[in-house]
Amino acid sequence: MAEENHAVSFDEPGTDVCICTLEQTLLAVKGSYVQRVLPCQQITHVPGCPDFVLGVIYVRGNIESVIDLRSVAAIPKTGDLQDGKILIVEDERMRTGILFDAVEEMFRLSDAQIEPPVHTLPEGLKPLVIGTFSWHERPVVLLDMAQVISRICEGG
Repeated sequence: MAEENHAVSFDEPGTDVCICTLEQTLLAVKGSYVQRVLPCQQITHVPGCPDFVLGVIYVRGNIESVIDLRSVAAIPKTGDLQDGKILIVEDERMRTGILFDAVEEMFRLSDAQIEPPVHTLPEGLKPLVIGTFSWHERPVVLLDMAQVISRICEGG
């Protein structure tokens, strides 16, 4: 992985990213997709929804779906996400919540820090990844939210 550089100038090409954990894996979402970070709350199950839809939540007058990214990306589940964080993400096609174990930090990432995805990623995650980078000497997978949302729109 490339050497970390936390002193990224806003004049350099880069993007804001939100680092989250899911099943002990660090994942990053580009900040342009992130609308809100919420504490985990009561998720109401909706019968007949695909397995990756955990249910819905009520947020400031809106009903938002909540997605289990583990199911969408074929990440093995080791337990229930009871006390996690819900990241409300949005693009021109849809708005939804994605449940993570935790949201760690938001910071500016230089484009030069992004390396190609590692070959050891789970097969279901590989098409959903832009690249990897290092954060506090730990590898982070940068998600391609356009692909994640496409997969959700297609039914998982």
